[in-house]
Amino acid sequence: MPITSFIPKKSAFPFKKDESSPLYKKSTDILVVGSVIIFVLAVLVTGGLFFYTRMLKDNITELSGSLKRAQAQFESPLLGDLMRTGDAIEAVKNILAKHTAPSRAFEFLERYTHPQCSFRSFTMSGAKIALDGQAASFTALAEQSLIFKEAPEIANLAISGITLDDTTGQVSFSAAIEVKPESLKYRPR
Repeated sequence: MPITSFIPKKSAFPFKKDESSPLYKKSTDILVVGSVIIFVLAVLVTGGLFFYTRMLKDNITELSGSLKRAQAQFESPLLGDLMRTGDAIEAVKNILAKHTAPSRAFEFLERYTHPQCSFRSFTMSGAKIALDGQAASFTALAEQSLIFKEAPEIANLAISGITLDDTTGQVSFSAAIEVKPESLKYRPR
């Protein structure tokens, strides 16, 4: 009985692979070299990413330690004292901005009093000033009235009780002045 085999004795392809041909060698060499290059690049990129990650973690650790040291410096009692002092200074500024300085009324009178007029009494209540005074003549009193009316600090002016003193020749008068409140506000020099 003859021996039967399922393995063919002849190749199914009529041509034979020639491993010695230059075309076969070039295609094999290109594939091998390309895959080696890709493998080396993948290893280099992976190693680079590993070291870069490690460097970033070290930087984070170093910077967080630096941040903790900086916070410890700022959380000192001195910072709290400085904050309270700053708040106190702001409170004082607000108080001074609202503060009325009656001495500004005297500066006002000094600036706007006619040379031939004088005042015998001075009363101040808020922004209202009551004056009793004397002028050398009716002309000096009229000029004083114009000076007060042109003053930007005055809101209202009323002059009354005008009398002539026969013995001295002086003109007596009373003046009611309402000063604009912002004119009496405290201002640092």
